[in-house]
Amino acid sequence: MQNRSYSTKSIVEAGLVSTLIVIIMLANLYVPMVSILGTLALPIPVTVLYIRHNFKVSLSAVIVSSIIVAMISNPLMALRCLIVLSTTGITLGYCIKHKKSNSLTLIMLTLASAVAITISLVIIVNLAGKHGIIDFISNQLQESIKVARQMYVDAGLTKEQLALLDNMAELAKPNNLFKNLLLILCMSGFFSASVNYYVTRVILKKLKYDVVEVKSFIYFYVNSKVAAIMAIFILIGVLLTRNNISIGSSITTSGYGILLILLLLDGVAFALYYLKNKFNMSKLVLTLILVFTIFSPLYIVFIYLGLMDILLDFRKLDPHRRRPIEK
Repeated sequence: MQNRSYSTKSIVEAGLVSTLIVIIMLANLYVPMVSILGTLALPIPVTVLYIRHNFKVSLSAVIVSSIIVAMISNPLMALRCLIVLSTTGITLGYCIKHKKSNSLTLIMLTLASAVAITISLVIIVNLAGKHGIIDFISNQLQESIKVARQMYVDAGLTKEQLALLDNMAELAKPNNLFKNLLLILCMSGFFSASVNYYVTRVILKKLKYDVVEVKSFIYFYVNSKVAAIMAIFILIGVLLTRNNISIGSSITTSGYGILLILLLLDGVAFALYYLKNKFNMSKLVLTLILVFTIFSPLYIVFIYLGLMDILLDFRKLDPHRRRPIEK
């Protein structure tokens, strides 16, 4: 009797969530103004359903809703929405239900989002009748930059002021875009994961769900093993490039870019940690110092600080470091 009650309850809730997903997906497809809000809102009901029940129930709701949308709208677009918007919900639901750490949750969400974005791009390219993802993305970016540049020219900007857009247009060329494609996908996945995680956490707290607390940014650190993996990743890219394998340059550029970002974040957290704990500075002062330094040539200082912190673990946050045995 209890199993039947549980089954009925799960079916009813799955049906309600499926209806909600259909509404959001259709709004995302036909109302461009709410597409961003739809991207943020759709994972939430899927996440809640996973937490309350299990993977099978949440997946069933997603599949049913996608079938309904495919019958009403374009099947490929429904598949795109299904992959991009529901993958994060199921992944996040799994992480929250099983009490995964914030760092592991973000890593899993980033990977899921990056894969979903890649599949979404493939679908968009097929819908557009193109043969290459790189060429399609390059054309889209260059067209956007061209329109923006003309607007700024009409507004009276000088060539020097347009230099940033010209550099962006250069980076948007197929060869350069291919080198940075993995980095772009990783950063897009991380941004999407971070926003979805933050929004979903806020909603779940309002709904009185128990979620793992997020530590202050000043306790952010890069695990020494993660740094070693990134270094190996870069080395693999260098070796592939030397053997004239085209993907090697993309791996090297992406690995180097991700490592620099990790070093920068670690260095900023390290600096804020000591400024707050050693000098007892207020949040306002710390924010002003951060704004005036990170957006200036001084940002390189944070990268070196991050490297030093990874090597020496000044804050003693890395649990994988061997500590001297206290007598």
